[in-house]
Formats: sequence, structure tokens, C-alpha cells
Amino acid sequence: MLSLLADALLRPKMEQAEFDKLRKRAIDGIANAKDSDPRQLIGTYAGAWLFRGHPYGRATGGDETSLATITLADLQAFRQQQMGGDRLVIAIAGDFDASAMAAQVKQAFGGWGKAAGTLPQVEAKPRELGRRVLLVDKPGATQTYFALANIGSRHGDPAEAAQDLVHTAFGGRFTSMLNTELRIKSGLSYGASAQLQRPRQPGASQIGSFTKTESTKAAIDLAIATLDRLHRDGLDAATIDSAKRYVAGQFAPGLETAPQLAARLVEMQLYGDSRDAVDGYLGRIAAATPAQVADARAVFPASADLAIVAIGDAAKIRAALQGYGPLTEMKLTDPRFSP
Repeated sequence: MLSLLADALLRPKMEQAEFDKLRKRAIDGIANAKDSDPRQLIGTYAGAWLFRGHPYGRATGGDETSLATITLADLQAFRQQQMGGDRLVIAIAGDFDASAMAAQVKQAFGGWGKAAGTLPQVEAKPRELGRRVLLVDKPGATQTYFALANIGSRHGDPAEAAQDLVHTAFGGRFTSMLNTELRIKSGLSYGASAQLQRPRQPGASQIGSFTKTESTKAAIDLAIATLDRLHRDGLDAATIDSAKRYVAGQFAPGLETAPQLAARLVEMQLYGDSRDAVDGYLGRIAAATPAQVADARAVFPASADLAIVAIGDAAKIRAALQGYGPLTEMKLTDPRFSP
């Protein structure tokens, strides 16, 4: 296995025909998502809108415009500049002789030289102040997919444990505040949730849901009202305790299999984490105080400061969206994810 992996990484053929096929498949995949259920794209549009002009606003899988302009020569140049043995992280989890495995890894990859280029540096993006709205027009759509976002947290944030408890209670489980209001109580949506992205610099803090076209305003209003209630009322002791039990119950299953362990080891190496990032996590969850949880609500922005994105039938929802802030429009068929 190591020999095959080394052959692929150190001596890739990178044939033109295979490149052309993969590029076409990537472009077709985006087009198909736009043509069918754009639910899987709302997060991409929200990221592009929130981080417009920032590297985090560029979709990692590209868009129809960027993919069409990439050449095989670009890939070959990127490989020379940004891939090398000095940047390779290999994590192997399983039942094996560690010393023998280390020798095999050195034999397979020890001759790979350093990457020629320097790593790009990314500056933190400031939080949004005020609101701005992007409407992505899909004529004839029977549902509206929407996201409310701002800048949230970063990897290694000292308040991570308390933020995770807020996230769980607010939008990270079936019985969360968002899902309870938008799905269980009102029936406006089949599901509503919140996400926290933690790259090296602060990433997106986002609320997402979908609803029937005619209930677009009611659903967005309820999502905003629920966000306001989080900041106004906070989380009571019973909710915090329930969130602690939920997080503890979900933690271990994420580290059960060899692939899960290997992936976590790679992440720890990339970010420079110590073992305490894993070993001490549940202790920090258990020790989080009500005051820390209250402060951590700030990871979700106040409703006055939001980058809002909606994908739907513009002719039917434009008037409603104009009420949330300055409106920008684009078509779902446009080959980019931002205007």
C-alpha cells in the first residue's frame, strides 16, 4: 500500500485525458446541483458572500468559471510549488509493528524533496457590521434555501468548549432551539441548524434552513427571532447540562475507527495541537461554567450584523428579502458563487 501511495504522490502521470475528464466531471457536478436540489450549495454561496474578496470565499472545489480556466500545466506547477516531503503528513492507525512501519515510510517517502514555494498566508477577516443580502434567483423554485452568517471562531479558540455547548443547544442537534422552532413547533421547515467552521483564521458562524416559497419571510423572521432569544435569554442550567451530556455522548464515536484516528492525528499535526486537544476536551466541556457559556453566545452574531443569502424564485421573494438589508441579485445559472 505504501509503495502504491508513494508512486502516486512522487511519480504521478497527470495525463491530459484524465485531467480533462476530471475537470468536466467537476463542472458537471456543480451544474447538476444547481439544476436539481441547491440545498448542498447554499453553504458555498453563503461562504462566498460572507468572505467576498477573501481567500476563504473561494470554494475549495472551484466554480464553473475557475474550473474552466485551470489547465494541466497549472496543476503541475502547483505540485512543484506546494507539494513536497517537508509538507507531507502521514498518519497510520492499526495493528502493526511501529518500528517496521516507520522504516517502510522512510523508504517510500524519504527521498521526496522540499516544496519549492512558500505557503500562502491568510489574514483574518473582520466581522460583518450591519446586514447585506444576496438573492440567487432560481425561477420556478418551490422552496427557498437561506443562510444567515457572520465571522465566528477559529481553530484553537480558548472558548471552544463553551462555544460547542452553545452551538449544540442553539442549532447542533434535533432538539436544538432552531430546529424546535422552525420544524417541530411551526412546521415551516423540515430542518434548521447552525454550523461553526474553525479554520486557522476565524471562519463562518452560520444558520441554515429551507422553506416553502410562500413562507420565506415567516421562516427567516423566526430564525432571526430565535437568534435574538439566544442573546436575550441565554441558556438555562438544564439546557447547558443536557448539551454537556450530548457532546460527551457524540465525542467517543468520532474516534472509534482507524480512519477516524488517523484523520484526527493529521489534523493535530497540521495545527500543532498537543494531545490535550483530544484528551482534555471532555474535561473542558464538563468544566464550562454558566458565565463562560453566556460569553460564548457571541460566537453567533447579533441579528443586526448578518450576511444573508437566499436561493429561490426572485420574483416571489424579492420584496421580502429587501426588508432585511441592501439587496444584491444574481442568477443561479451564473458560473460563479458570488456576484
